[in-house]
Amino acid sequence: MRLRARVSSFAAVLCACTFAVVALLGVGAVSAPPANAATTVVHLSSAFVFSPAAVTIHVGDTVEWEHDSSTVMHTVTADDGSFNSSPSCPATPSNCLGANATFSHTFSTAGTFRYYCKIHGAPGGVGMSGTITVLAATPTSTTPTTSATGATIPQSTGGAPTSAAPGATAAPAATPSASLPRTGSNTVPLLLAGAAAIALGGLAMTTRRRARPTR
Repeated sequence: MRLRARVSSFAAVLCACTFAVVALLGVGAVSAPPANAATTVVHLSSAFVFSPAAVTIHVGDTVEWEHDSSTVMHTVTADDGSFNSSPSCPATPSNCLGANATFSHTFSTAGTFRYYCKIHGAPGGVGMSGTITVLAATPTSTTPTTSATGATIPQSTGGAPTSAAPGATAAPAATPSASLPRTGSNTVPLLLAGAAAIALGGLAMTTRRRARPTR
């Protein structure tokens, strides 16, 4: 009887621990989307130009090409082949970008990407072509400095240093208008896993006590 009770208790505790570990792994696997990702629109027109022809973005941003209402067909084709809106155009006209069509591409690496229209341009900036410059994302940091009166003044790394007059109180740093991106994982599964582990552990202890013979 005692052996059966111990096996039952051990199985219940093992089940609770396994459930908790799986829940923790599931919570850790949830990742937040890229913060501050932006979309830049480039227009394709019957004038055989990309407007704007040169665009500067950051890693994680998306460029969306939008065709106007004209029937002039275009493509958006990278010089290096990394993206192509219409692989079989112009051989297959239905695959070309026509009136009001759109095409988008998200850039995950930094660098300079040239592209062109296969119908009205060519690689190397010939004819209808454009350039996408992708910059690496660099977080903005602040470096505190101390004034002559001993007050700490937050300084932005991108601007000129500011000094405080003697006897003056340093103004607090401006609060960013945009809220910080939510990067933490959801804690609800973790709380549920902990509650389940406690409940199963209590059940195991109760089963074990009931299985003990009365002396």
